[in-house]
Amino acid sequence: MASQENLNQLAALIQDSQNPDPNVRKPAEVNLQSASRDPGFSILLLQSLQVPNWPEHIKQGSAVQFKNVVKYQWDSVPEGPATQIKENIVNLMLSTSNNNIQKQLSAALALISEKDFPDNWKNLLPDLVARLQSNDFNVLVKVLSTIESILKRYHDAMKTEEVLLELQYILAIIQEPLLRLYTGAMSNIEPNVNNAAVLFPTLKAIKLMTKIFHHLNAVDLPEYFEDHMQEWMTHFHNLLIFNSTLPQIIGEEDGDKAGILHQVQSHVCNVINLYTIKYEEEFNTYFMTFLKDIWSLLERINLETRYDSLVVSAIRFLSALSSGVQHVQFRESGILQTICQRIVIPNLTLREVELENFEDNPIEYIRRDIEGGTESDSRRNAATNLIKSLRKYFEGETTTICSSYINELLAKYESNPKANWSSKDVSIYLITALAVRSTVASQGATNINNLVPVMCVVHSSSIVTQSRDFFGSQILPELQKESPAHLILKADALKFVWTFRQQLNKEVYLSLMPLIVSNLRSKNYVVHTYAAACLERLLSVKDRQENGVYVPRLGKEELAHFLPSLLDALFVALESDNAKENEFLIKAVMRVFSTSQEAILPYAGRAITALVNVFSRIYRNPVNATFNHYLFESLAVVIKSVVKSSPESRRQLEETLFGIFRAILEEDIIEFAPYMFQILSLLIETSTTELSPPYFTLIQSILQPLLWSRTSNIRPLVRLLAGYVQKGGAQIVSSGYLVQILGVIQRTLLNIKNDEQGFFLLTAIVCYLPPDAFAPYLKDMLGSVFSYLTNNKTQKGRLAFLLFSSRIILKYSATFYMQQLEAVQAGLTMNALEKIWVAFLRNASGTLDKKILSVATSKLLVEPSILQLDHLWKSLLETDMALLELESTAEEEDDQDAEEAPELGGAHYTPLSFGVRAEEDPIPEIEPKRFLAVTLSQIAQQRPDKLALVASLPDNARNLLTSYCEASGIPLRF
Repeated sequence: MASQENLNQLAALIQDSQNPDPNVRKPAEVNLQSASRDPGFSILLLQSLQVPNWPEHIKQGSAVQFKNVVKYQWDSVPEGPATQIKENIVNLMLSTSNNNIQKQLSAALALISEKDFPDNWKNLLPDLVARLQSNDFNVLVKVLSTIESILKRYHDAMKTEEVLLELQYILAIIQEPLLRLYTGAMSNIEPNVNNAAVLFPTLKAIKLMTKIFHHLNAVDLPEYFEDHMQEWMTHFHNLLIFNSTLPQIIGEEDGDKAGILHQVQSHVCNVINLYTIKYEEEFNTYFMTFLKDIWSLLERINLETRYDSLVVSAIRFLSALSSGVQHVQFRESGILQTICQRIVIPNLTLREVELENFEDNPIEYIRRDIEGGTESDSRRNAATNLIKSLRKYFEGETTTICSSYINELLAKYESNPKANWSSKDVSIYLITALAVRSTVASQGATNINNLVPVMCVVHSSSIVTQSRDFFGSQILPELQKESPAHLILKADALKFVWTFRQQLNKEVYLSLMPLIVSNLRSKNYVVHTYAAACLERLLSVKDRQENGVYVPRLGKEELAHFLPSLLDALFVALESDNAKENEFLIKAVMRVFSTSQEAILPYAGRAITALVNVFSRIYRNPVNATFNHYLFESLAVVIKSVVKSSPESRRQLEETLFGIFRAILEEDIIEFAPYMFQILSLLIETSTTELSPPYFTLIQSILQPLLWSRTSNIRPLVRLLAGYVQKGGAQIVSSGYLVQILGVIQRTLLNIKNDEQGFFLLTAIVCYLPPDAFAPYLKDMLGSVFSYLTNNKTQKGRLAFLLFSSRIILKYSATFYMQQLEAVQAGLTMNALEKIWVAFLRNASGTLDKKILSVATSKLLVEPSILQLDHLWKSLLETDMALLELESTAEEEDDQDAEEAPELGGAHYTPLSFGVRAEEDPIPEIEPKRFLAVTLSQIAQQRPDKLALVASLPDNARNLLTSYCEASGIPLRF
């Protein structure tokens, strides 16, 4: 049991970590993070939750700390404390009366289960299932919530042998109790139909069990559930037809949140959708029952937002049914017309809530419209997908019916545009749903329905309105109008353009640019955001040339004419008070920069000022991770395109950024630190002069242990220190920083997670510093390296070591390298060559890495001590040849959006696409196959006896060597 003193210290730290004063809060957070690495800290946190007289806010803070330790450091928790946690966490979670603490513990339990369940936590599920015997539905909800959080990982799992074995184990424990409990819960509904106090927790338990059922069926149809399908489907049918008038069950009439009953019905619909799509044959007899149930549901619920999740799930069932074997059900006369009239059109029509969002909550409007919202809340998205599903088997009929409605809607709009503008809004969505056969997020519509006259191909330099095509007659006029019937139509038109961007040629792009600029200047947040999104997506379109290379459809030459107005409009919008960290604006800025490249040089001062102004405004309180990412991408483009060739721009950027960077370090703004290190690295790497003093005012902060304790910082910090060593080596040595850097390598980088980073930094030291600077430390450095390699036999570590060794050989010589190894331990060279070099060399990848390794190996072949060892010499030669013949790992260039951030949010490392470190070829003058041929020619003159060894190689190897020599003009035959 933890001592009272330790508990008191913990309470004080948590109290201080919640203090609004950063001078109090930051040290406490640092101390908590440091304590989290102690093996017993997790147990201390768990025990603190059982202290009876602690304030609730302290306990909640302790619970959060515990969850975070589990999330980030569970692999480092020793077996003893880990076992103790797993033995106690379930009881503690279920016994607490504080919902917030219970949620944190449940989340922690789910995180542990991701790593340990089922193999290393065999008693978890049996323990939880045993607790399902309770008659108290409030207790059952806690247990079921935990089970659901554990099993949700199977919702989207791939069907592998490992997953199937896990599910087999899980099902054997839970399948019967789950059905029994579900049946009992269903029998509890009718007697309590008017008793909300009982009915609510009953339905909540049913919701959780329905989700568990879904998780267990998502990968494959379990035999038990197939055998008991009649019972399960009867329960689901009864839930779909059940109704209530109790506000506690169906939600408040004016509320936005779905009632518990509709949440249950939504999850039931999700299960029915799963069975419709994946288990059509087994589910065949139930289709008509659920079609009637779900149609009836859609008939009786209205357009209120609290029903959105249920409506979307129900419409998805119709989509799944119409695109599967049961599509024949939709052949009945009039059913397609009814679906379009009563399902599609109403759910495409804007509601009051969307209009309010457009004016008062534009970010939410955009989230739902551009991004589709979440799967459960976008009626428009569901209705659009229903049209696409109907087209699979009924394209002609669906197109005819919907086209008729489109004409009616447009006629209604034309009769009174001000009053009926929403009719045109629906028509734009409807024709888009009809026209798009396939789409890719990065490319827009890639295949369209030829029955729909979306647009005519335009060949002139100006757009000519065509009465017969939708683009010319309906979209273009909206973009040209100064005062449209409603600004939503402007947004619709811009979205239409980027949806069909693949179908527009360069001439149309050029004609659209002035219209996009005009809409970028709109004071309406949604309109200028859509204009920015449209601009960014048009500029991202690339066309494949005959040689396989992709080039932008609108390149820097075409864009140059519009740059002044484009940049001005973008910067004005970006710097405005209501910009709200608009990710679409900043991404458009990045795309304009990256397309224009050095053409932005005349506007560099304005660009830097705008970016730094935005940076200054947000860095203390970063909210939007996507915006932050593209802000740094924009800075990276400016550095690579302008700053490296403009000393004045460099000075401006350094003067304005360095103060902010110091503040980020001092105030420990962890979200920005990995990005900041990348930008600093880029500034250093592109510098052609001696680094200015401000760079070295940051280095002491960069070497702080706290920064290196965060995984998100490791890669960018290593790159940054390597940059300092390369461009400021003399200052690094004279100021005594080299010893600190070596200490970082020793403490932080020579481990399984970061070993390749440690070797990268060691490589920088031996390649960019003079030998007399690192010579006093080299023996100890190499000793630490071989000690690590002895205890950690990972392939990536050994390949990183080989690259490090190769760079030493290329920088100095093979003789120098071997002497340094022998200084560490006699015989170490031969040991390294046989057990690491020969064993792992042919596993290398990457064109430059293979070149460096091959040339270094060729240099080893001429070493006298190696020439004396026939077996080793021959092995090195064979390995060198195998490396040279490895297929290239480079991928063919494509037109995908290379700047899409793979993972955003929180404090983790996301590399900047425009901030990638340029590969440095230390031997650009050498071609490795020719170098090997020349090396063999030299050996043949000095040691002709080695030719006999070459002659003993297999025929294909000898033929390869002969081809190397012939290509190099060397008269050797093998």
